[in-house]
Amino acid sequence: MTAAAELVTCCGPASVSLREVARIVGVSHNAPYRHFPTRQALLAAVAAYGFEMLFQEMQAAAQIPDPAEHLQAIGRSYIAFAMRHRGVYQLMFSDEIQKSDHPELRAVAEKGFDKLRQNVVDLNPHVHADAATITVWGLVHGIAHLILDNQLKHHEDDDPHHTQLVNFATRILTAGLINMKPDAPAVEAGCMRMSAE
Repeated sequence: MTAAAELVTCCGPASVSLREVARIVGVSHNAPYRHFPTRQALLAAVAAYGFEMLFQEMQAAAQIPDPAEHLQAIGRSYIAFAMRHRGVYQLMFSDEIQKSDHPELRAVAEKGFDKLRQNVVDLNPHVHADAATITVWGLVHGIAHLILDNQLKHHEDDDPHHTQLVNFATRILTAGLINMKPDAPAVEAGCMRMSAE
């Protein structure tokens, strides 16, 4: 998995093959098949590992008791994760893997979504939780992609402007969530979950 993650990071998912991973690790070209029956299974395992790492960082942010500050901490940890693990992060959300074909990957991805959802509910139990969670996720995810795609003027990995931007964005979101009225129209619930694809 480490070798595959390094390949994804340096050369993209298309560069990953079981034979190439075996060559890097120094084992026979058949050895990886004992653990991963297909290339897709290996990529799914790398993506699942990425989601688990991200979830653990979100858990660390949970030590902050104030829900609004907690959400800001999640935003910062999300961006930091994307910067530190660019290739794996991009694989996690690419169409290279169908989550519906890999139950373990889907489960760990949804675990992170549910963690974020709980934070949204803590902020305001009256909002449509799934719709609000998608909105929060979409904002932070969008910022991460703007940074990774070099669409912002400041794009060094440790640029303090990124932290300021995430804090500013999540302050807007938390203010809106806290003040949202219970009768605010909700988006159809049917599409408001992490994609199974």
